[in-house]
Amino acid sequence: MLLVPAERGPLPDEASGSSLARRFPGCGLVAVEEAGHGCTALFGDGARLHARWAARPAWASFAVAASAAYAWVRSGAVPPRPGTRARLTVRAGDHPEAGLVEFTVR
Repeated sequence: MLLVPAERGPLPDEASGSSLARRFPGCGLVAVEEAGHGCTALFGDGARLHARWAARPAWASFAVAASAAYAWVRSGAVPPRPGTRARLTVRAGDHPEAGLVEFTVR
């Protein structure tokens, strides 16, 4: 997974997962940070997923949202087709407060 902070990378709408995958072979996901600690997750096969925190605890970051997106897509629970929406509860370590991240496949 390659994490691209907002100030270092292209705008999410300008980035392409396939072009970034060619630049970084073996990378399963490129996540471009967005406002609110969310991200646009770009996969090498061209899939694009927007992740945003619906309930964001203090520990939440765009890296955690990207990790959750990667795990959700790779789990195969739902085929990532355009328009697919999902919500996932995320827990981190021994933090008592869970987060809620929303995914939208574009």
